[in-house]
This record gives sequence, structure tokens and C-alpha cells, in this order.
Amino acid sequence: MGSDPPMIILNNVLAYAAYGVATSTSDHTKEACVDFFSSEEIIDARDLLWGKCENGILPKMIKRQNTTTKKGLLLTTSDIIEAIQKLGDSGSMPIFAVEFSSLGRLPLAKPSEKCPISLCERMAKLEARVGECESAMTETNFAIASMQSKLSYASIAMQPAGPAPPGQQRMEDRQKELLRQNLVKLTADLDPIDIYDQLIEGDVFTFEDKERIDHE
Repeated sequence: MGSDPPMIILNNVLAYAAYGVATSTSDHTKEACVDFFSSEEIIDARDLLWGKCENGILPKMIKRQNTTTKKGLLLTTSDIIEAIQKLGDSGSMPIFAVEFSSLGRLPLAKPSEKCPISLCERMAKLEARVGECESAMTETNFAIASMQSKLSYASIAMQPAGPAPPGQQRMEDRQKELLRQNLVKLTADLDPIDIYDQLIEGDVFTFEDKERIDHE
């Protein structure tokens, strides 16, 4: 014969506490329970759990005083969470369920997502992530601007030369060829003394160059 099926317990607080034990820390779970459920719901859940599962696994139930205060409710909720953990460790965990008509009496988030400390931690992580995205966006924009600048420079460099400045004319290839072919004839009677001053003034020649040429 197979083993007996697990017990089913219908209770909102116990179902949510068991879910918190599986997905969050004990501190987050008890804070979320106390912030959402009423003191009557928490006390009824405690009494139901011990009434159904008092089989030598659970410790003796402690009826906390001042359960109308948050401190008292936190202690009572801690007792419930500890009991659920003991049931799980012993392999005697019942099935905690919620009637469909009571679904509205369940928090809509995990305990770790409802805890203020956890929310601050998640917000800090989100802000850090946003900062990383902004930094990456800045680097991307800089890279795009640099690439656009390089493309613009390359485009200008590839453009054909424009017209000569006013008062000047560009030498055509035909004229260059004629000058090259007749260079000796054109310079045979040229006296370099006539242009020394202009060459020195334009930093083409120096006085030392002039003296060296004169002695040759």
C-alpha cells in the first residue's frame, strides 16, 4: 500500500507563509504577513496549524502576549514560520491552499518584494543599472560623433579640387607638358641673381646657399 496523501489545510496566512519560506527569507516573510494580515487572521492560522499538525514534530505552541501589537504579531508569525520549516524538514509538510473566494486576502507579491528593505535594495540595483545604461549611451554617442567626423573629413578629402582662387589660373596638363619639354630653352639665359632676393625672402634659399652657388 502507498503512503497516505498529504493533509490539505485551507488558510491564507499559512499558504502565504509557506510560500514565503520557499521563496524568501524568514524576516521578509514575517514582515509581509504582519503588514498585510490582521491580528485575528494570524492568531487563527497559528491555532489551526497546531491543531492539525500537533504530532510530535512541532514544539509546544506558545500563546504570545500583546498580539495586538506589531511586536507580538511578529513573534507569533515567527512561530508559524518555524513550525512550517520543521514540517518541511521532517517530510510532513501538508498542502496549504486557499479557497477561490479568499484569493483577495493574499498579498500580490513575494515577501521579499514587499519588504521595504528589499524594495530599497531593488531600487538601488535599478538605479545602478540605469547609470550603466546612461554611461554606455554616452560612449556610444561619442563613438558615433567621432565616426561622423571621420566620414566628413574623408568625404572632403575625396572631393575634386575646386576652382583656383580669384586672380589665379590653374595650369593645365597640356601646359605643364610644354613647359617640361622646353625647360632647357627657357632657362638657358636665366640669371639666378635676379631671383636670389625673392628666394631668400621666401625661405627657399639661405645666404649660405647663395654663397655656395656663387662659388660653383
